[in-house]
Amino acid sequence: MLGNDGVLKRFTNFDLPMIAVFGFLGTLFRLLYGYYFTPWHQSPDHLAWEMSLNDCFATGHLSYEQLIHYPHEGGTILISLLSLVIKLFTSTNSLALSALLLDLTVRLVQMYVVKKVFEPRVALAFGLWTIISLPSLIPWATLNFGLHAISSVFPFLLLLILTRDRGRRRDFLMDGAFLGLAVWFSYMNVILMPIYCLALALQRKPLQQWLYSMASLALILGLHILVRSHADAGFHLAAYANTTIRGFGWSVIELQSSAHLWETWTENFPRSTGLQSPTNASSDWLKSIWLVLTWIGFGCFGIARSLRSTSSGLGAGFAIIVVFMTLYAISPFFYDGSHSKNFVAYRHFTYILPLATLYVLVGLSAFRLRHVLVPAFLACGILGSCLLFAQDYRDEYPLVATGWVLTSKFGHDPARLSCIIARSQFDERPLLVGTGWGMTSMLFQDAATDDRKAVDTKIPVLLDYIAHFESAQRTAVCDGIRLAFDKSVLPRLDTLILERILRQLPPVDGWE
Repeated sequence: MLGNDGVLKRFTNFDLPMIAVFGFLGTLFRLLYGYYFTPWHQSPDHLAWEMSLNDCFATGHLSYEQLIHYPHEGGTILISLLSLVIKLFTSTNSLALSALLLDLTVRLVQMYVVKKVFEPRVALAFGLWTIISLPSLIPWATLNFGLHAISSVFPFLLLLILTRDRGRRRDFLMDGAFLGLAVWFSYMNVILMPIYCLALALQRKPLQQWLYSMASLALILGLHILVRSHADAGFHLAAYANTTIRGFGWSVIELQSSAHLWETWTENFPRSTGLQSPTNASSDWLKSIWLVLTWIGFGCFGIARSLRSTSSGLGAGFAIIVVFMTLYAISPFFYDGSHSKNFVAYRHFTYILPLATLYVLVGLSAFRLRHVLVPAFLACGILGSCLLFAQDYRDEYPLVATGWVLTSKFGHDPARLSCIIARSQFDERPLLVGTGWGMTSMLFQDAATDDRKAVDTKIPVLLDYIAHFESAQRTAVCDGIRLAFDKSVLPRLDTLILERILRQLPPVDGWE
């Protein structure tokens, strides 16, 4: 048996058994949250994806269209396959369970990397932080869409790559393959490529080694482009171009000013922690303490002093944070916080929050007052995450919105869409309303009222879509068509188009 000195030494050294214990404790906390609040019940994307997988499982038919969630998220194919395996053993929501398993894996890998790369006291502090972390990260352990939180493991893996000794051709070929697969998994990881190149430049690697990395990277990305160009991912109605992400494209001309960058650091980043919420205004002080400690950790006397005595590879993590913040500020995904401040609105930050936390801990650990600063910083996350259990439970399902999401992916094949809805455990009427809304909005969102030819071309497509549903279902679908022209929904459609649709719409039982 270990004496007191042995226990203290093991605790200080942060060995693999302790990493496993911290991982288990973190999973237990997230499992309790998921059990009590079932956050996936409020997510149309999660519900639609789960319904698609249920159809795969019931029919035994696997297709690229049903396995991938969105075309830019290649990693969702792996999640779908894992979820289908889970369905063999339990009827519990498979995407929620796969999120829990992947969250555990991500945290274990992150802790292992920190143990290998950083000094023990930083590794221990980070391990403690992972148990309860921040309130905005906890729901993603049982909520599955977007890949932002899961992809947070890739910056840590890049740190491990850049700080280990490597000089063989094979090492650099593997580096490039890693970067390519990371981007294929999620486009969030594009930011790792310039950071890797910068690190190679700072480490003065020979040109030949650069070429090995770039060759394997180009090979993987070329294969990805080939797959994305030829594999059918659905979304025919939405017509997402290969150069966009969910229809959002980048425009150099429209890049925003430095005001967005300032707001990203001072407003969006603190809000993304979830330490402040609209229903808990008293948490302002908690967010303020966290923000002050974060700035101290990032400050010159913190991060600069800590990195001065380390290899140049460690600076890559700090560079990833800065590049992420900059790209977010000028991207079409920048969110000004004017409508909602919940954790979903700031989901992109889950990619960078664990790495940012690590570097704050690195900075705070460099101060003489670290025994006060580090526990205070950890306490902010602990208290904030525990306050999650004080929120009100919501038991409603956003089924209309779920129907919209399903239609964006499968609306071009209404027969299959109808089967997916029929196999669902939910009331099919609101789902059908969502399909009518989705079909109409996607067909007519770019149609001008005065462009009679374009409108008249699309109305028969809509009528044919309705005809694929059983007569008992058409009333709900038509309600969705009318909903698409309501002033409360987006995109805004011209009601004159609705009048022209109604004039050509055949009689539907029970609907006027």
